[in-house]
Amino acid sequence: MSTEENQAILRQCYDELFNKGNLAIADKLYAPGYVLNHTDPVNLPHGPEGVRQYVSATRSAFPDIRVTVDDIVAEGDKTVARFTMQGTQTGQFYSAPPSGKRAVWSGIILSRYGGGKILEETLNVDSLGLLMQLGVIPSPG
Repeated sequence: MSTEENQAILRQCYDELFNKGNLAIADKLYAPGYVLNHTDPVNLPHGPEGVRQYVSATRSAFPDIRVTVDDIVAEGDKTVARFTMQGTQTGQFYSAPPSGKRAVWSGIILSRYGGGKILEETLNVDSLGLLMQLGVIPSPG
């Protein structure tokens, strides 16, 4: 697949899965053995089912979530994207009860593709900044 096709897959992931909540598309975008390497200890199953669980949990906590892809760089079978997420926490977010607070946080994801699907990703999100905005941990100063 071309780097342009890989970028389109990633954009479709954020638009369809996160922004629209179309969980059924996970089977089209992610390989059965997909692995997410993530900084949060969420212990999700591999494959599209783990993606659906991750997106469902995030959308339950932030029903108005909006993901914007700020930059994508692609080479060979990989893309790196910088993105911004924003939403209002009206549901449980891991152990954090609903706060009613609006938050904006960012992340970077490295994705590897094969056979027209995402095979593996390494995700790093500004969880500390998010938890401070939600009031889960105090902000400095």
